[in-house]
Amino acid sequence: DEKLAEIFGLGTTPEGLYRLFQRLSGEGFREEELRKAGLISLGERGPMDFFRGRLTIPIHDHLGRLVAFSGRALTEGQEPKYLNSPETPLFRKRRTLYNLYRARNAIAREGAIVVEGYMDVIALHQAGIEQVVASSGTALTVEHARQLGRLTDRIFLCFDGDPAGVKAAFRAALRFLEADLIPRIVLLPEGMDPDDLVRERGREGFMRRLEDSVGPAALAARLASQQSEEPTARRMALFELGRELVQATRHPVIRDALIEELAGLLQLSSAELRQSYATPASLHSRTSAPAGGVGIMSRFHPQRQRELESELIALLIVAGPELGGVPDEVGQLLQAITFSPEAEQAVELALGGGEGLTSWLATEQNDFKKLLSRRYHQLLDKVEAAPGSDGYGEASEDGGRQRELFHRNLLLAAYKLYRFHLDRKIRQLGEEISQLLASRSGGEELDAIRRKQEMERLRREVEQEIRRLMSRTENTD
Repeated sequence: DEKLAEIFGLGTTPEGLYRLFQRLSGEGFREEELRKAGLISLGERGPMDFFRGRLTIPIHDHLGRLVAFSGRALTEGQEPKYLNSPETPLFRKRRTLYNLYRARNAIAREGAIVVEGYMDVIALHQAGIEQVVASSGTALTVEHARQLGRLTDRIFLCFDGDPAGVKAAFRAALRFLEADLIPRIVLLPEGMDPDDLVRERGREGFMRRLEDSVGPAALAARLASQQSEEPTARRMALFELGRELVQATRHPVIRDALIEELAGLLQLSSAELRQSYATPASLHSRTSAPAGGVGIMSRFHPQRQRELESELIALLIVAGPELGGVPDEVGQLLQAITFSPEAEQAVELALGGGEGLTSWLATEQNDFKKLLSRRYHQLLDKVEAAPGSDGYGEASEDGGRQRELFHRNLLLAAYKLYRFHLDRKIRQLGEEISQLLASRSGGEELDAIRRKQEMERLRREVEQEIRRLMSRTENTD
């Protein structure tokens, strides 16, 4: 459809490694400019085109300024299916909604429909549904939700009907609740996406599905039913998913409405559910500490490790693009730390630019992934609230200070986790020395003592560095 291609600025990029680079270089653009714009990348043989042999979809900011591209695969087996511009001084995925500038008037009149993909937006627009946006290569963020909330309070989430789509819709619903908005969710049949629905049933059929949309509690019930077929397990899953919904918002009216709906689904009284959700989930499984002893949240407990790991990884995800990569000192500390298996996987994804991280967080949810997701979105909120976060133009004084704080906080988080790592090693060596002394193993204890002394020396140096960084933070806050 030539008219549709013109409206959305669709095009193609040629095959070959250097054709766009050569063309733009010939027109006077410098290599550094093209790299900053995300149009070329640096390979082993020098600069090369970032998008090659793909359908190109321009991405604009809320004012209609071109800030990035997405490249869709044109041939079977071409991976990845979608390739998005990297983050640049102009393009911040966490606050860029695809098609917002084109749809804003329709959204103000009719409410917003949020879908997962660019092609869903284009297909719905072709059918005469114009109030549609999608996130740009990342999971929906609180900033996305707030952008829409400034235009309307009628939000419809229309994600794919498969299990991954339902999970993604649930995470998106949490972001809207954090922005004190109650989204409605269009539950599609499994295996169907918005593009399929509008092609099969047309505009009227699609709009009727909006009328049948459900609230976040019913979405949680569908997600719980996917997690287990056993009634009690399904009910328990709904209970915990409901807790996430209720605790996502601070608005008392929204919390009360969610509790009332969840109480009906769980067949519990509202008062009982309200009391249960007022207690943090971690307290349900927490054991009391012995008198004079150390409780479950001691510095060696796995929960403490998860907290430190999630703080560091969230900073890696957000600060990496802001700093243009991971500082060498942080990289050296990452090499020295022994991460838990899940945290190690998350670190690899974060260091790889964050591609695939959001889908990894949305699948097989557990305590660590929930904690990391919460820390990540809390950090994004702080970034959005900071002065100088617009991203247009040269780095301002506020922007430079923000990058300095990113660097310092990232380094501080890495040192704190390394201190935890050293403390655990020192404790293990102490236990080893005690066993060797008891067994009189002929001098092996001397080697263990030397290793423990070296660890303690490192620990003192790390502690001094932590105090220095914390002192700098206090002096600049």
